[in-house]
Amino acid sequence: LTRSQARLGGPPAAAIARDLARATGLPEAALRQRLEDSEPDLRLGAGLPLALGGGALSALGGLLTVAWARRRPAGAGPSGPS
Repeated sequence: LTRSQARLGGPPAAAIARDLARATGLPEAALRQRLEDSEPDLRLGAGLPLALGGGALSALGGLLTVAWARRRPAGAGPSGPS
């Protein structure tokens, strides 16, 4: 969870709360708490490996389809069936 938040970047809730408190006159602690409560729950799961696996299967399927479409029927000569 910490790595994903660091990668996404953005200012921490404390800095945003400080700026909002200065601009609005509301208490900084209350603003910080509201910001921290509204942070999204970020979880890195199996999404990327599944997407890569699906792409690899799609590419393999495409290659097999091309190979199947180019094969000649049994008994056909170089110019096709007579």
